[in-house]
Amino acid sequence: DAANLAFDNAVERGAADLARRMEAARQRLLALEADKFLPDDYETAVSGIGEAQALYEEGSFADARARAHGALRDMTELANSLEKRQAWVRQVRRETEGYMKEAEDSGAYADAPGQKEKVTGLYLEGVEAWGSYDLDLAEERFGAAREAALDTLRMARQARDSRQAQEKAKAEALQQDVMKALQEASRLTVVTDDGTVIEPENWTEEDFLREIERLE
Repeated sequence: DAANLAFDNAVERGAADLARRMEAARQRLLALEADKFLPDDYETAVSGIGEAQALYEEGSFADARARAHGALRDMTELANSLEKRQAWVRQVRRETEGYMKEAEDSGAYADAPGQKEKVTGLYLEGVEAWGSYDLDLAEERFGAAREAALDTLRMARQARDSRQAQEKAKAEALQQDVMKALQEASRLTVVTDDGTVIEPENWTEEDFLREIERLE
């Protein structure tokens, strides 16, 4: 009788411990909203709880224990997988928001017409998909928005580089025009109002550059 009582108590404690662990695993899935993001997988994973309980009540303690361990494994694997996937989508969303802010702060949208609407539209679709618990679509839309934001920054840099190159070319052309005018003027004999004669003194490009440096 004492041995039977000890056995029954051990089985009961073991069953209670497994029940507690399975409920904790289920609560973790609920905290991750697995029942909304992955409803079919969630139902399959937690179904082992009821099955293990039924086996225990039938007196099939070994089978109940095995089923309980299987349910724990299934729920843990699902939770780990979903947690990792959610973390990745959140990371993509944060990166997208960072590039969007950079584009806004740097005025990149002004140099890339139409990109702001494209980036914002894709980002909002990602937010809507996340709110609808569509993890695949949320990942795809946030990823597309991130790439569009990066394209915006690249397009803006290219546009600015092009403008700088054009401005540099104009400045160099203007410098050449000024040099030519100075060289032509330096060949002239000038008589001031008081009758002073200034003889021609040919300027070189080196003289011009030294004068620019002096003025600066």
